[in-house]
Amino acid sequence: QHNVCLIPFGGGTNVVGAVEPDPSETKRMIVTMDMRRMGRLLAVDQESKTAVFEAGVLGPALEEQLEKHGLTLGHDPDSFMHSTLGGWIATRSSGANSK
Repeated sequence: QHNVCLIPFGGGTNVVGAVEPDPSETKRMIVTMDMRRMGRLLAVDQESKTAVFEAGVLGPALEEQLEKHGLTLGHDPDSFMHSTLGGWIATRSSGANSK
């Protein structure tokens, strides 16, 4: 409707260049949206051992919030300290040390 290309920005590790728009994109406005303030745990289901987080949560904060509920993610990419859940999902990362 508004002809805008929205690119989310998370931890800024940018290992895969995901924030860089396609250079041939000349017809649409390109906006990068900073997701780093979106780091809350929204819900935990103890029965199914699942949780819902906002996309901008950093790895250490995610683990800290899960730990309060006796849970862990078991995800350990090299950029764990500085990368976000949204970035992991967008890049299909798993991490060399993931459990």
